[in-house]
Amino acid sequence: MTDAPDICRSILRLEAERVIARIAAPEAIEELDADLETLFDGLDRRGAGYPGHMLGQRYELTGADYALLQLALIPHHSLELLQPLGIRGPLTTTQAFRFLAPEAPTHLADEAMAQLAVVQSGLVELGEPMTVSPAVLELFGLS
Repeated sequence: MTDAPDICRSILRLEAERVIARIAAPEAIEELDADLETLFDGLDRRGAGYPGHMLGQRYELTGADYALLQLALIPHHSLELLQPLGIRGPLTTTQAFRFLAPEAPTHLADEAMAQLAVVQSGLVELGEPMTVSPAVLELFGLS
């Protein structure tokens, strides 16, 4: 991995793995964090920024916002990455809510998630399935 776009793609994948690990394999978080730190250092050495950080700052995203964004990006990752969660395609709003708040009643999903900045700003659209704005896909190099 020598150029910033390759590093950004790797970070995007590792961040998705981290969201999934929070649910399926919490013991993997430390190793993923170490790998992410190495990749972020590589971007810094190249004087490049990560699109996810730029979105986070611009839209004041919280951890829940960023996790929802990663879940909405699931259709753009390999099936191998999604297998630990039994996911075979795009998530619905209710499925994403179950991952983010497993103890909360699912009838609150639409109302609770509609309050997130990532939804209010139009970066993620709730629905069956959830979708990500074309601008976000382009920013991450997924369009």
